[in-house]
Amino acid sequence: MKLSKEQYRTLVIALETAENFYGLMGEMTEKNVHAKKADDIKNLTALFLEEAADHDSKDLVEEFEGEKMLNEKVATKIITDLEEYNEYTFWDFLVDQLTQKELHELYPENVAKEMTEEDLENSFYELQEKYKKIIGETGIKHLSINK
Repeated sequence: MKLSKEQYRTLVIALETAENFYGLMGEMTEKNVHAKKADDIKNLTALFLEEAADHDSKDLVEEFEGEKMLNEKVATKIITDLEEYNEYTFWDFLVDQLTQKELHELYPENVAKEMTEEDLENSFYELQEKYKKIIGETGIKHLSINK
């Protein structure tokens, strides 16, 4: 397969990102499906890292205990990006759940049935913006769970 230097580097970083993602999923779930996928991607990444010199990308590679791996700087960047993604998806999910909860409280099913789809969507987006603003201003400081 002919790849330019940039294509090669992008592919190796994408593989490492996927390996980290599936590795995390493997740790969080009982199924070995994700861990197996992480191992498969790790093996594929190792094959590509062997070809780094052919793509003028030796700077991407370090050797540790005889195994070629992505250098620490690039690997750390990938982990930082995944952590940032996790944080973003957490807050996005939280906003969505709070919005859905309040929407159902404001408009029970019998009331929601009488509303137009556009009105429901507008209410959803207004509530969503409200929660985004609150969380954006205060973070988790004022978040509480009441039972």
